[in-house]
Amino acid sequence: MMELSVRNRSRTRGRWSYQPAAIQGLEDRVTPSLSHAMIHPPGAGPLSPSQDQTTAASIGVLGDSYSDEYKFYPPDRSRARNWVEILASMRNANFGPFSLITRGSPRRQGFAYDWALSGTDSAGVAFLELPGLLSQVQQGAVEYVSLYVGANDFYHFAALKTLSHGHAAQPVTNTMLQDGLATAESNDSQVVQAVLSASPSVKLVVVTLPPVTFLPLAQRASANPLAAPLLEAIDNVIAQYDRWLTELAAGNPRIALADFAGVTDQLAAQAGQSGTIDYGGTLISLTHSGDAASHFFLADQAHLGTVGQGMLANTILNALDARFGADIAPLSPQEVVGFARHVRPSTP
Repeated sequence: MMELSVRNRSRTRGRWSYQPAAIQGLEDRVTPSLSHAMIHPPGAGPLSPSQDQTTAASIGVLGDSYSDEYKFYPPDRSRARNWVEILASMRNANFGPFSLITRGSPRRQGFAYDWALSGTDSAGVAFLELPGLLSQVQQGAVEYVSLYVGANDFYHFAALKTLSHGHAAQPVTNTMLQDGLATAESNDSQVVQAVLSASPSVKLVVVTLPPVTFLPLAQRASANPLAAPLLEAIDNVIAQYDRWLTELAAGNPRIALADFAGVTDQLAAQAGQSGTIDYGGTLISLTHSGDAASHFFLADQAHLGTVGQGMLANTILNALDARFGADIAPLSPQEVVGFARHVRPSTP
């Protein structure tokens, strides 16, 4: 386990932030264990009080591909890093010991407290991911839990790749959409109740879901006149889901709301017709996808690039701080862009 030198730590607005001495140290800073099966990046596991009193609290993760470590998913995601990987590298956040060797389903590779699975929906979170995380919460290993899911509950109705090629929209009724909403809310309710019941001290952050039309893949599909009514209907249901999450958080002092949907609405308004935003002195495109740091979305037109994931990370940090006083320094735009520019593609 690496000790952080005093010269690599700085106080930011009363909060601790960690600034590696060299840019190449921002990621993949690993040392093999005795078994060489587990690797432990600085910030991925708890530092003892004798080593550092400012270690960020431990965070358990439930969700889908946005929260499942990017480095294991070529070709596009492995060229970026997600919010979990960013906070582990940039803010010493503790997501548990890291392994390049699979643990088997459902945790597989990555951080031990990150149970998010690419392709999963709210049912997958409730029935596959939740049991393992609950054990960690009950053991006192996890202080905060993040829940960000819903894309695979709602976005799939659009069949975006089909629509983007000019084909007719699949038959989707309002009843189907409302049934999907009810199922997602029921599954999330089960997850929330189980997490909060597992320990009286654990706290939860829930993340709102951006509209499907925020995705470049959906914007491409919207050129198909057959798509517009369906996309609008899906966005309306997602808005209902986000209002439900908002009310859920407002009604429980142990739940924080990370309104990422609100953040993306603001970004879209800021981008306007140009489709770009100025972020830390760098122009970031919201409409043209690619795997470079200057693209908000990866080339797959569906997943956030490193800069977008950095904004998601800040949304979660701000929610934890506002609700629970977590006091973890947010990432500056310059930090996020600098990190994104130096991400090295990974080959699992």
